[in-house]
Amino acid sequence: MRQGILIFLLTVYTSVWCLPSGSLAEPYILSPGDVLEVQILNKPELNTKQEVGPNGKVALPYLDRVTVEEM
Repeated sequence: MRQGILIFLLTVYTSVWCLPSGSLAEPYILSPGDVLEVQILNKPELNTKQEVGPNGKVALPYLDRVTVEEM
């Protein structure tokens, strides 16, 4: 359940911040080497920046290694 919520938040975050303002560009597909900044509301000690590894995974607090993929 927590992993599903976190992936949903990551999807929303990347969807909002990766699109140029005022455009209807194609969604951005995460790739190895991309850097994700994850911020957890009311838990600043869990905030992190992680690079997507060559296997498509990032390391997140309490969730270990999580695969990031298009949903």
